Amino acid sequence: MWSIPWHKIPWISPRNLRVLLVILTGTSVVMLAAGFFLNRRRRRYQAVTMAKSAHTPSMRGRYPQPFMSLDPELEVSPEELFRQGQEAFTTAIQLWEKGLGQVGSDGQQVQVNPQLASQLRQVLRHAYTVQDVYEHISSTKDQLDGGNTHSALPLEEDEGTGSDSYHSTASFISLDNVEIPLINDVHEFYQLGMEQVTSNNVPYRMLRTELTCCSSDQDYLAKLYCVRLAFLDLMCVPGTRQYFKDKGREILSLLYQNYNRDSSTLVQYYDDLLDYTEENVCDVSEELKMRGVMDMSFYDVALDFILLDSFDDIANPPTAVTAVMQNKWLTDGMKQSALSTAVWSISKAKRSLLQKKDGFMSRFYLIGETMGPALVWGFLGTDQIFTSKCQKFKDKIVQFVKSLFSLEKMQYVSREQFTVEVSQLARNTCEDLLAAT
Repeated sequence: MWSIPWHKIPWISPRNLRVLLVILTGTSVVMLAAGFFLNRRRRRYQAVTMAKSAHTPSMRGRYPQPFMSLDPELEVSPEELFRQGQEAFTTAIQLWEKGLGQVGSDGQQVQVNPQLASQLRQVLRHAYTVQDVYEHISSTKDQLDGGNTHSALPLEEDEGTGSDSYHSTASFISLDNVEIPLINDVHEFYQLGMEQVTSNNVPYRMLRTELTCCSSDQDYLAKLYCVRLAFLDLMCVPGTRQYFKDKGREILSLLYQNYNRDSSTLVQYYDDLLDYTEENVCDVSEELKMRGVMDMSFYDVALDFILLDSFDDIANPPTAVTAVMQNKWLTDGMKQSALSTAVWSISKAKRSLLQKKDGFMSRFYLIGETMGPALVWGFLGTDQIFTSKCQKFKDKIVQFVKSLFSLEKMQYVSREQFTVEVSQLARNTCEDLLAAT
């Protein structure tokens, strides 16, 4: 039998020969394991494919049907079943939204139950709550797993979710008695905020104690700490962040269109501001800190710094604006033109003083130049219909802020549950603003 003369090969020593044999053996084991793994993946893929094809909608169906039962012999993982359930739930939400849109449309010809619209709104509100729970917990789990986007929802309490989230969710989605759960007397999350206030760990730009109907400045700051964390958790979820971005654009556009103006330029400024903020968070944070904004939360920037300050400015308008509105010799058209000129001049003067000429504030002033005259006319002008819409817009924003800081309307039990409550309240407010605009 022919054999290789290993002893005549200079680099093959007995030790190197043993190493070579170990490497060859290890390589064989790895190849066998890889083949076994790929074979399992192939069988699992076939099982999932068969399960999906078994429930593919026929030509008579308009929408895919969710899983009702599965062949017990099919090897479908719990993670895959959970993902498919989420897809079915998302489809259900889309159907309910479409149904609500048809019921509320002006051209609806089919006679429907008068209570159907109210029932659909209630179902959607609680469905959004469940969707937020899924997105929030999945996002948190993904971060802990190093960004694994296919991780399943953990079922044990020690996985970082806690049982409180599931109990609160179940109380939200009960179809037998669709009601907001009763207020819990133990506000543990609020107490955590109060401890941070005692330790002087809650910086702020200005106190909104009176507006939010808080009992004291310490009470306001303790709740502010909780509100910041809730919005931080919400905005970490891409789907939720995009939802509020889209709703903000839609509300702003509709409000400006009621001023009988084309909103395309305003929408362009709005998108540019948000895109710049997402791409330059550190720069925006430093720029806003120079104006006293101590935190980059949605509340601190969008609600407190932009909206509430804007309402304060309109309640105390500059002299140039007051002079235009009080001039009885000017027609409404002339007043609107003069308002645009006055607001533009004020904005131009402010932009000239900016240290960062192409930063957040510069982009924000562009929105102010466009939207400012409309808001001034809406609150101080003679168009009663537009004035009513602007006043409703302001009232709903202020009421939203008050509700965030109310122990009667928000439970402040835990960070997870409070985040869900904030999300539900914010979504309801967005829908109310769209209806009022």
